Amino acid sequence: MAGVAKGVTVRRTWRGAARWAGAIAVAAIAAPLVGSTVSSAAGTAPTNPVGHIAAAPLGQPPGTLEVNVMNEAVRGGEPELAVNPQNPQNLLFGHTVVANNYANDSFQAGFGRVPGGLQSSSDAGQTWTADQSPPLSLTEGPNPFLQFIGHPGAAGFTSMNGGGDAIEASGPDGSLYAGGVVVGPVITSGPIRLDDNEGNTLGFEVDQGAIVVVRSTDGGKTFGPSSSVLSDQGLLGMVQRGMHPSLGGFGVNPFDRPRISVDRSSGDVYVSTTAHPERYVAVSHDHAQTWGPVEALDCDPAPTPARSDAVTCGAYPESGGGSIASALGVLGAGYIASAAPGRSCPCAVFETSTDAGAHWSRHVVADHLQNGSDIFIAADSFNQGRFAVLVLPGHTVAGGLAGLSASRNVPLGVAIVTTSDSGNTWSFPWLLGDEAGTHITNRPWIAYTSVQDGTGPTGVLAVLWRNAYPPYNPRSFLVPGTQNVFAAVSRDNGGTFGAPVQLNSAASPPPDPVQFAEDDVSWVVVTTQYVYGAWGDWRATSGNPVAPQASPPSGELNSWIARVPVTGFG
Repeated sequence: MAGVAKGVTVRRTWRGAARWAGAIAVAAIAAPLVGSTVSSAAGTAPTNPVGHIAAAPLGQPPGTLEVNVMNEAVRGGEPELAVNPQNPQNLLFGHTVVANNYANDSFQAGFGRVPGGLQSSSDAGQTWTADQSPPLSLTEGPNPFLQFIGHPGAAGFTSMNGGGDAIEASGPDGSLYAGGVVVGPVITSGPIRLDDNEGNTLGFEVDQGAIVVVRSTDGGKTFGPSSSVLSDQGLLGMVQRGMHPSLGGFGVNPFDRPRISVDRSSGDVYVSTTAHPERYVAVSHDHAQTWGPVEALDCDPAPTPARSDAVTCGAYPESGGGSIASALGVLGAGYIASAAPGRSCPCAVFETSTDAGAHWSRHVVADHLQNGSDIFIAADSFNQGRFAVLVLPGHTVAGGLAGLSASRNVPLGVAIVTTSDSGNTWSFPWLLGDEAGTHITNRPWIAYTSVQDGTGPTGVLAVLWRNAYPPYNPRSFLVPGTQNVFAAVSRDNGGTFGAPVQLNSAASPPPDPVQFAEDDVSWVVVTTQYVYGAWGDWRATSGNPVAPQASPPSGELNSWIARVPVTGFG
């Protein structure tokens, strides 16, 4: 990580007075951060003017439990994990499942139905129930608004027992929440044209859908009725209020990639979803039975005589990314903005709300970002005002990285900043994920301690990321290359990070190059005893043997976990 690059400005806040310090950065991560502006309240400046740099990663710590939770010849990724705070041995694990595989690898096969997507453990992850479909069901009537603007498929639908883009969370009373995207019929012709690398030019459109949530009060054995939040039925009202949901039919119309967060102090459940690119949030105060108004992360109240709930969304318009986290009565959110007052964007925006997104207090934590940047948020359930922001800076390489297209986004690491006062001041950034040699940093996650499991520290911040290594297949839709998974922790709210550790005992083989999606999320959860990491992995195991058609040899994509004692981190 030797060498520096000019162009990064870092703003540090000392006792409320701002001063500008330096214009240099470590080349490996600084290139995508050129020009970034980060507010900081760190007491001592690091040797590097841009940020602290983590030590080289260590191997998998002693005492690590590593499990292929799925362990089946079915493709499934994008895992999320919830720990029951009333019984930390009880875990709920959600993931996607898709019908295509190495033996039937066409684009069309991916739209078939296959059971699975939800599992649980009663022994802190050592053993797991068989994979079953989440009990997500929804019946919707026609959507005249969508039909009027050119989506004749919005004629109503019923979907039973299944969903995509799994979301999982736990509440302070031991409730476990599962959810995901539930959709109407998939129309395999439409405005989105894709090449599946097999000579077929295909398209698809999903005209109706919603985010659906269910609650369990018995550790995930049974679930109550489905509750619909953020549905296509709300689109007309959102447009009339002044929001900007996509209406093109790509993915669910328009909702995709949901997030869920439960405030440990109140039990309030927040669900967020994107409409490509604008992201929304709604809250439930009654265990996900009913939901409050939908609010946009980038909008502000602008009441009119016709609509008291009208909004305006032009000051910090969202262009991508998006994450939420809640704690101690405050909802935190982050997204990438295409503009911000007085800034050169793309910018990373952090914001807080005490009324479920009706009003926001915003802070730009980084500007001059490149396209393709992303942002992730964590909230500390044990310390008021503590939040962490992870920025995955977009990055491209002139001529392409190791045979990839020059336009391909190939991030080299992540930058972490923290606040103890809800965003008024910030720590000096830590740079994680960069390492010697060619790599692509991808699919990070970040979390504070959320569950007390016997003795152990609270307020621990964990960061997880994956690095992919050449050779890279330029045809791959997913991040190409063999992959390792790393995590690092901070016990002083981002003041210091110990050396990262590797969570996987062996590298994942590269993905099937024609796999279109289903592996865009990794996960981390922290208790006072353990750090749990979860990710998608192509390694073969007993129940997921090497597929004869795979080259290089691999199994199907499965969802894995590693459980590492907090004491196993430096």
